[in-house]
Amino acid sequence: PHPATMIGRWLALAQALTGQKPQIPKLKLHESLLRVAPEALARSTVLFSPFASSRDRQPLPEFWETLATAFQEFDIKLLAGPGDVARNPNFKGLAQRFGAIERPFKDLIPLFLSARLVIATDSATMHLASLSGVPTLSLSAAAYQGEVLPHAPEYAPDNLRVLVADMPCKGCIGDCSLPFRGERYECVARLEADDAIRLAKEMLNQPYLTSTIS
Repeated sequence: PHPATMIGRWLALAQALTGQKPQIPKLKLHESLLRVAPEALARSTVLFSPFASSRDRQPLPEFWETLATAFQEFDIKLLAGPGDVARNPNFKGLAQRFGAIERPFKDLIPLFLSARLVIATDSATMHLASLSGVPTLSLSAAAYQGEVLPHAPEYAPDNLRVLVADMPCKGCIGDCSLPFRGERYECVARLEADDAIRLAKEMLNQPYLTSTIS
């Protein structure tokens, strides 16, 4: 059997140390951290967060360009940490088109409280977004399936959805047995923009009628 997830292992340790089964709340930031004024945005906004700690988990810019075609009634902003765009020159065109919001991690909460939706790679930014309560769609590598995401239903945030390719080698924790596609894991390369659009539309309570991909 696959080992327990990272959170599951911590819960098992807590039970072993205390002799009591831990009470598992839904994952969310403490209310004291959410008592900030939402950022003022001119229009309803969808945030794209395409960057991860390594490029092997990042869908290509073309993936995000396709996503953008489905959300033309929203402002779309590219969310980046300091230096992300400079380190990923292939995303500069996307950053210029939509505008990049580049700020430290600790300053993201007001923005999340105002956004309609965050679509993000499996990253610290994605986890922070999901814990803030904003509808969050994670574009995840199957490499970490069963280790981090999807969370177990008993503590998964209700506002989080996870898109991951169905791979026989899931849960490899980055010890990939398949050739990379460029700098990406094969499981990341197999993520379909149309599937992401369908899930995002569901999260926004909007109809998903036909494919936007020609």
